[in-house]
Amino acid sequence: MHSCDGRLILETPVTDTATLTDELRDKIIKQVKYCSDNNKRLIYFSTCEEYGKTIGGYLPQDSPLRHDPAYYILKEDISPCIFSSIEKQRWSYACVTQLIERIIYAEGAENGLEFTIVRPFNWISPRTDFILGIDGPSEGVPRVLACFSNNLLRREPLKLVDGGQSQRTFVYIKMGDDYIQDLCAKTKVFFH
Repeated sequence: MHSCDGRLILETPVTDTATLTDELRDKIIKQVKYCSDNNKRLIYFSTCEEYGKTIGGYLPQDSPLRHDPAYYILKEDISPCIFSSIEKQRWSYACVTQLIERIIYAEGAENGLEFTIVRPFNWISPRTDFILGIDGPSEGVPRVLACFSNNLLRREPLKLVDGGQSQRTFVYIKMGDDYIQDLCAKTKVFFH
C-alpha cells in the first residue's frame, strides 16, 4: 500500500434496508486518514442517493415550479440535503454515506487531502444482482431489474414503484470500468 500513488475505495452494495456497518464505516474512515497522513490521492465511490431528493421532488405534481431547474437540478455545493421521512429506512444508508463524504471533504479542506468522489448511478451487468432463491439467498431485496425478472419467472404481477411513474436510467458496467480506468489515469492514481 505504501508504494501506491493513491487509494480507490469501492463501497459494498446494499440490497436491503441495512446501513453501512460500523466496521465498514470505520475501515473507510481509516483509509481516508491514511491517505491524508501519507499524501496519497483518494478516489472514493459513494452513492447516487447521497443528497436525497431535491425540493422539486416534494412539490405537488401540478406545481409549475417542478419545471424550474432551480427546484429539480441538484448542485451539491448549494442544494439543501433533503431525505425522506423517518419511516423510510433506506435513507439511513445515504445519511451514513454523506457523513463519510463530509469527513473526506474536511480532510481535504483542513489537511490538503486530494480526493475525487464518484457517485455511480445504477450500473448493471450480468451477475450484478440475484433472483431470490434461484441464484442468491431466499431473503433480501434485489434491485429493480432482478425484482422484475423474479416476478416474470414466477408469473407474478410486477411490483411498480409509484404505480409505474418512476423512471430509471442504467449504465452498463463496461462503461463504468472504462470510466474508472480513465479516472485513475487522469488523476495520476496508479495501483501496483
